[in-house]
Amino acid sequence: KQWYQRRVAITAGDADYVIPECIQGITSTSHGPIIEQSFITVIGSTDTVTENQVVMCLLEKPFNFGKGAEEIRFICIVLCPIKGKHTKSAVEVARTYSTLLADDRLRHNLLDTHS
Repeated sequence: KQWYQRRVAITAGDADYVIPECIQGITSTSHGPIIEQSFITVIGSTDTVTENQVVMCLLEKPFNFGKGAEEIRFICIVLCPIKGKHTKSAVEVARTYSTLLADDRLRHNLLDTHS
């Protein structure tokens, strides 16, 4: 499995929102790429945090974030300081968590966790 970065547009009621940068999993098949729709990793850099912050959420029911993100159960939010080390940038941290979430067994085990 691989992952890719993209923008996601969300419609909530009469308002439209855009997640400027996020990562989702993608699998290459003989019929073309398949987007992993069970998780999304949202990426952000800001000068209001002094160290990397990661939040993981498991939604009770799948949520439709729009085309290509219609059955999201796991949301990972990564916020990093703008002036941090490049090796620990928001994108690098998000890629690490996205790689973990791309594992079907891990997601299955997380769905079965009751704490």
